[in-house]
Amino acid sequence: MTNSTTSELKLQRIQIEHVADDTTEVVLRALFLTHGRIEAFSRPVNSLTGRAGSMAFIEMASADAAQAIRALNGHHLGDKVLAVSAARPPAAWEAGADRSPRSAQPRRTVTEYATERTPPAVSE
Repeated sequence: MTNSTTSELKLQRIQIEHVADDTTEVVLRALFLTHGRIEAFSRPVNSLTGRAGSMAFIEMASADAAQAIRALNGHHLGDKVLAVSAARPPAAWEAGADRSPRSAQPRRTVTEYATERTPPAVSE
């Protein structure tokens, strides 16, 4: 007999924004453990400074994740207010999905840009 709960467990990735620099993994895990089991945790590190960024990711079972998002979005942790939401799947941003309204505008060439910035000729 197979363990169906393990093979059918659907995970949800949660994005946590506005995490203070001094907030540790232990503190974040403890906060989210009150809403269910954490399957994975990551906190990206800035490659230039070597310090943890203001964002973290947690994976939980979908039902637990939905409860955690509802309960912890807007939660005050230290001097910050956390923004907790369902993370977009990596395929959405790796595939070059639009990130800003400007991305929909066609790119100008250097010549086009220079022409727009060239002052009008002075007539004599």
